[in-house]
Amino acid sequence: MEITTLDVKNIGYISSVKLCNYLEQHGWVKKRQAEGISVWTYKKGKELFGIFVPLNENFVDYNNRIVEVLYTLEKVENRPFAKILESLHSVSSLD
Repeated sequence: MEITTLDVKNIGYISSVKLCNYLEQHGWVKKRQAEGISVWTYKKGKELFGIFVPLNENFVDYNNRIVEVLYTLEKVENRPFAKILESLHSVSSLD
């Protein structure tokens, strides 16, 4: 995956609420939540994937953690990074 300047700008617009809603809608299971982070898993065949979702968008490394999540989603969904970003932006941020 190549991350463009536009992608990095768009990553900053992905709220943790939208991301968690997206994961839930796509079959991910939230295992636990602690202060500032939630842990999610997804089983695909015999493979088990896990991600840590930052819940505080003010964390200095928020964008870096979101990029890690997007790398994993790209592998799980076998879709281009840009398409996943588009899908994330169309997810409702309502709980």
